Amino acid sequence: MTLSRLKSLGMLTALIADCSLKVSMLWSQTPFAPIVDLALFSSREGLRKPDSMLYQRACDRLSVAPAECLYVGDGNSRGNDGDVVCAGFYQRQFYFA
Repeated sequence: MTLSRLKSLGMLTALIADCSLKVSMLWSQTPFAPIVDLALFSSREGLRKPDSMLYQRACDRLSVAPAECLYVGDGNSRGNDGDVVCAGFYQRQFYFA
């Protein structure tokens, strides 16, 4: 299922990324910005994955409970730790070739 399809179904999406300030400043110019409801960047939030407060902020800003969320990780950061599950998220990891 694509992000566009999730949006068409009325599902909320969030991006949580460990990145530099420069990356966060360029976000609005990407084709993903219009279809992602919330983007949290470590450089702006002052937190890095797997800090559970980062995931809780996403929930708070989207007005959803962690138990209502699915965390999809790409395996390239520390966000796939057990802390994601401890924050109350349902977790799945997908590998793309």
